[in-house]
Amino acid sequence: MPAPARLPPPSLNSHPTRRTAPHDELAGERDSAAHLPSSCSDPKVAARMKAKVASRAGGDRLAVKKSKAEKDPNKPKRPPSAFFVFMEGFRKEYKEKNPNNKQVSVVGKAGGEKWKSLTDAEKAPYVTKAEKLKAEYAKKMDAYNNPQEASGDSDKSKSEINDEEDASEGDE
Repeated sequence: MPAPARLPPPSLNSHPTRRTAPHDELAGERDSAAHLPSSCSDPKVAARMKAKVASRAGGDRLAVKKSKAEKDPNKPKRPPSAFFVFMEGFRKEYKEKNPNNKQVSVVGKAGGEKWKSLTDAEKAPYVTKAEKLKAEYAKKMDAYNNPQEASGDSDKSKSEINDEEDASEGDE
């Protein structure tokens, strides 16, 4: 009967859970996205998790970070939510009542407490204003995304056009 094969003695650095050798054959498999939990239902979160694992798999710790794509300065800004519409007025009121306060966090916390204490009826004007701003934003985004379809293209801004209309009404 042949003698059983002997395994080499474990090295002093070996540990069952630590990777010590850079030539570890399982390194690629451990760092792959295959081990990610499939319970992640949000595709954006799953994509971020996969990208994070993929960036680690490269192994180059001194790699230069990719710069973000530049933002288009002509793109319309997103509209504020009802809470932020509320906070615009609340900040002014709070500053008048507490002129010595210099901490932004205190104002934010006080605004959050006040917002939570408001009833739906008291929140209604802020919600309607936010919805109105959201509708305007949607129109601006349509014009931004489809510039050739926008009607009434002009070199003049809306304020210049409104000023001309006001002047012509005043002449009558």
